[in-house]
Amino acid sequence: MAMTAIPKGIWKYALLLLLLLAIATVASISTISTLHSMLIEEAQKRGTQSFDEIGRIITVAILALTMGFLLLAGALGLWAIRSTTQTEARRRIGRFVDAMDYLRDGILAVDRKGFITGSNPAARAFITAAVSTTSSLKALFPSLNDDDLRQLCDRTSPQEVERTCKTAQGFKTLRFRSQPTEDLNLILLSDVTDQKSLEMQHRQIAQLQLIGRVARGVAHDFNNILCAISAHASLLSRTESNTDQDRESLRSILHESERGAILARHLLELSRTGIKGPPCDRPAEQIQQAASLLRVGLSPGWVVQVDLVEPLGSVALTSVQIEQVILNLGLLAADEHASAGILHILAGSSSSKPPFDTHEMFEAVIVVAAHDPGATVSETAYRLSDATTTAADFGVIQSVARSMLEEMGGRLDPLFASGGRHCYRIGIPGLKSPQASIAALNIPDELKTYVAGWPLLLAVSSSDIGARLETHFKELGLRVVMADTLVSALQYVQSDRQFSAMIVERQLFGQEADALLRAILKLQPLSALLVLCSSSTEALHSLAKDVVFSTVTASPEEVVRSLIMAKAMSDGRRKKP
Repeated sequence: MAMTAIPKGIWKYALLLLLLLAIATVASISTISTLHSMLIEEAQKRGTQSFDEIGRIITVAILALTMGFLLLAGALGLWAIRSTTQTEARRRIGRFVDAMDYLRDGILAVDRKGFITGSNPAARAFITAAVSTTSSLKALFPSLNDDDLRQLCDRTSPQEVERTCKTAQGFKTLRFRSQPTEDLNLILLSDVTDQKSLEMQHRQIAQLQLIGRVARGVAHDFNNILCAISAHASLLSRTESNTDQDRESLRSILHESERGAILARHLLELSRTGIKGPPCDRPAEQIQQAASLLRVGLSPGWVVQVDLVEPLGSVALTSVQIEQVILNLGLLAADEHASAGILHILAGSSSSKPPFDTHEMFEAVIVVAAHDPGATVSETAYRLSDATTTAADFGVIQSVARSMLEEMGGRLDPLFASGGRHCYRIGIPGLKSPQASIAALNIPDELKTYVAGWPLLLAVSSSDIGARLETHFKELGLRVVMADTLVSALQYVQSDRQFSAMIVERQLFGQEADALLRAILKLQPLSALLVLCSSSTEALHSLAKDVVFSTVTASPEEVVRSLIMAKAMSDGRRKKP
C-alpha cells in the first residue's frame, strides 16, 4: 500500500509548535525555580505555617500557568491544522486543474492574492511565459488592470471580463469568467476572437445595408430628376426655332441624361439585398458592363483593360451578381494604389495554365488586379497566395462576395500580382439545365421507384440551393416540403406529419447543432436524416451512427445516394428492440 506523502507546509507548523513548547518549558522551569527560592526564604522568616500557605499559592500559580500554555498551544495547533488543510486543498485542486487536458477552454486556479495554483494545457497554450506557483495573474496577462483583477478575485459572485491579450498565437480576444469557491477562484479562459470578428462583420454588413438603402433612395430621386431633364430636352428638340448649336446641346443633354439613368438603374440593382433573377447566359457582356461602371467609378487616369481569353458559356450567377462582384473587387484592388494605374480584368475558363489552374472546373474564371502605370500585363503576372486564407482574413466586401460565390458552388481566391499587391480570382460554375442533370443521374430505375412518393422535408437557408434540390427531387417523384429557417423546420418536425426523409443544412442550427439534431431524431425516429455541411470538417462524429453528412456543393446524384444511405440507417433503428 502506497504511503501518502506528508505535505511540505506541515513541517513549518510542527517546528513552530516545538518552539512554543520549548519556550513554555523554559518559562515553567524558570518560574518554579524562582518560586522555590522565594519559598525557602519566606519559610525561614515566618516558620512552617507560612511555608504551607505559600506552597498552596505557588501550586495554583503553576497550574494556571501550565493551563494557559496548553490553551495557547492548542489554539496554535488548530490554526496550524486549518492552514495546512487549506494549503493541501489548494494544491490538490491545482493538480486536478493541471490534468484537465480534455477541455477546449482554459482553466486557471487562482488564490486570493492573485497567484496561479493550477492551469490546464489549454490555458498554458495562451500564456507565453512558464507557469509556476509564484506566477501571478497580472504577470501572465499584463492587459488586465487592477479593477479587472479585483473583479476576477471577488469572493462573493461570478464575474466576467473581456480583454485583448498577447498570447503564444498572437493577439487574441480572451473572455475571463471567474467562479469563486471557498478558498480560491476558478477562472475559465475562452478565445472569442472569431466570435468578435464575426460580430464586427455583421455590424459592418448592417451598416452597408443601411448605406444601400440610402443609396437606393438617392438613386430614385436622381432618376426622377434625370427623367424630367430628358423630357424637357426632348420637347425642346422638337421646336423648329432651334439653331444647329441648340440642337447639338439638346442632343448632349439627352445623351448624358440617358447615361445617368443607366447608372441610376445599376445603383438601384446593386443596392438591393437578396438579388434574384435568371442565371447569366452571356457573362462576357456583364464583364464589359462592369468594366464600364469601373471607368465611371474610378478617378481619372485609371485605365481599365479587359482581356477575354476564350468565349464563356452560361454561368450560375445572375447578371447583376457578376457586375456586383467584379465592381466591388475592382474598387478594392484599386484602393491599394496611391496613384492611378491599370485595372486588369482577365477572363477565361478553368485550364492547367495559370492563373486559370483552379483545380476545379469552372465555366468562368475572372482575375481582377491593379497594376502600376506602364506595367506589362500578362497572364503570367499572377501567382496564388501561399498562406491559407480563412473567412476571418477577408474584409466585409470580400466576405460578401465569397459567400455569394460559394452559395452557387463558386470560389474566391486571393492572388498576388506584380509588385506583391493583392488581387482576386473568381471561379463561377457553369449552368446545367434541370432536365439534363436529372437525365444524367446515374441512379438505377429500381432506386428511383423506391424513393418515389416519399414525403421529404428540405430545410436549407440558401434559396438557390433549395430551388435546385427541390427541382431534382420533384423530378424523382418525391413530395417536397420547403423550410428556409430553423423555426419553420422545427415546426414541421414537431407536427403530426411523418416524413420519410429530411435534408437539413448544418448552417441553420448554429453551435447547437448536436443537441438539435438529437432532438429531431427523437421527434422523427423513423425518418432518414441527411445533413448538408459547408465542408467535410463540420460533420459531427458523435452522430455518425444515426446521421449521414454530405456537403452543400455535392452533386444531385451524390445527395440522392446519401439520402438512400440515411434511409437504410433509419430502417436499422426501426428494427432495433
